[in-house]
Amino acid sequence: MVTKGEDPFGLGWWSYITLRGKKTTKITIITAYNATTSPGDCTYYHQQLRVLSRLHREQNIATPPNPRRQLILDLQSWLESSEQEGHQFILAMDANVAYNPDKPAKKHPLVYQQGKLTVNPTHDGKLATLVATCNLCLPLAHQHSTRPFPASHIMDSNQIDYILVSESLLPAVQCSGVLSHHSLMRGDHRPYYLDFDAPLLFSDPAYQIEPVIVRKLRLQDPRVVNAYNTKLHELLSNHNVFSRLDALQKQVAQETWTTESQVEYEHLDKTITESMLTAERNISKRIITKYQWSPKIKQAVQSLRYWNLRLRQAHQKPFSPVQLTHYQAEGNIPPEATTITDVKIIKREQHKAFLNLKSLQEQHEGLRESYLEGLAEAIVLNRSPKLAEEGMESIKRDRANKQLRRLLSREKM
Repeated sequence: MVTKGEDPFGLGWWSYITLRGKKTTKITIITAYNATTSPGDCTYYHQQLRVLSRLHREQNIATPPNPRRQLILDLQSWLESSEQEGHQFILAMDANVAYNPDKPAKKHPLVYQQGKLTVNPTHDGKLATLVATCNLCLPLAHQHSTRPFPASHIMDSNQIDYILVSESLLPAVQCSGVLSHHSLMRGDHRPYYLDFDAPLLFSDPAYQIEPVIVRKLRLQDPRVVNAYNTKLHELLSNHNVFSRLDALQKQVAQETWTTESQVEYEHLDKTITESMLTAERNISKRIITKYQWSPKIKQAVQSLRYWNLRLRQAHQKPFSPVQLTHYQAEGNIPPEATTITDVKIIKREQHKAFLNLKSLQEQHEGLRESYLEGLAEAIVLNRSPKLAEEGMESIKRDRANKQLRRLLSREKM
């Protein structure tokens, strides 16, 4: 069983998910971020400061707001309350502060009140106090004797990121470690990891994680996104998905859910998934390595494939009518081409498609450049439609050039 949530004030300081094993084991996995003080009214720290100022006024709190201290107080009191309900914790935290696990701190219990800021003037607001009070520990310190630990941030000299666990979970930690910068992804923080023994952690075996299916969507191109949404909506409408969902929703509201409702729900789920994959196939690009991808080359390839299939059809060999229709649409083949039955004409069209593809492949770099320029302009216009108006050409051009440089940089990475 899985339960999701966030901090009680909706500030986005921490979020959590609770997993329950066979023996009612409640493991709560928490991700938290403690904003660092930085200049500028638009920083995350100042956003939290403004929210806290309002809450202080509403709750008649006299002390000045301090986002960093308040996070520690609220998170600690919530952890204590959850611990009393039998929860154990895995806390992954960007604390933005150095913490010494070899120097024990004193416990300072707090009282948690739902919907209220935790106020305690005697609490020092330190991470070490939270760790000691909530019976947490740092597995990295238990399993590695080397000191100091590698710096978390690429521009810092201290560890400021931590994966803390309840002391009762420490026997389930098989190994822990720190990876080098950019080892998994580009970023300014090092990756940290813990490996757990699932039977010890959940009293339940872990199941093999299947490889993720690579999605073919290009979400950075608004033209592709719009085409995908249009095709998906068309498919869902054809299968009456929206009306069927409304009918199921009414059954839930009227508490008339039956076994037949469950079967219908499963059918709908399968239909929606298949519709998404079908819409994705309609707008996806083929991955090629020798030539840089562009819509014109893709269209030429599909056109050649269409005439190859037409030749198979003319020779009365097995072929897929569905695939033929798909190639016709992707290759922009006119409808009157379907009436051609003469083998000589089909071979001539096939040869023309072949020569056209070869010609475009010789220009693949220029076609790719033109495609990226058009993509950059489409992204800019999607963000600021007013730039399409008369008199905005220079601003649109400057922004499109800037977006083009970003696209080129992303491709190099």
